[in-house]
Amino acid sequence: MGRHCEYARLAAADLDRARADAAWAAELLDSLAEEWVELDLEPEDARYFSVGRAWGPLHALLGELAPGVDVVHGGTPLGLDGGLGPVRALTPSQVRRAAEVLASASFATLAGRDDATRFCDGEDWPDHAEHPDEERLQVLGERYEELRRFCTAAAAAGDGVVLMLN
Repeated sequence: MGRHCEYARLAAADLDRARADAAWAAELLDSLAEEWVELDLEPEDARYFSVGRAWGPLHALLGELAPGVDVVHGGTPLGLDGGLGPVRALTPSQVRRAAEVLASASFATLAGRDDATRFCDGEDWPDHAEHPDEERLQVLGERYEELRRFCTAAAAAGDGVVLMLN
């Protein structure tokens, strides 16, 4: 088991309700997680999504790209515990900015600027049982692309995004 970063898309009205009603928010997030597991949706079609253990390297790479956009530790606390800190929420305008940043540079460009594998700290990333060392950069690129697709779809819909590290 490892630390994962999970995301949920919420319409602006649902995000407002989640801020006011933590119990309702927890139930909604649980139902969205179940839906994602059951339906196995593509990131752009899902209302829930996970980058798994790739969040640390992605956070480091994206921090270098746009210091003001943080799709791992950003947003404001929502009043729920995510396991590794509070559940946080990005507003629709923050999601639009994140989508723009993610679309502005290909993973190959980001990875080429630095040794992306240096961000893979062994214990958290990658899961050596699931991905051999020689696949780590490929897997990181796949998670980047999936996160880009998820955020782009959320931005197009005008949704906010909830971030959970657990």
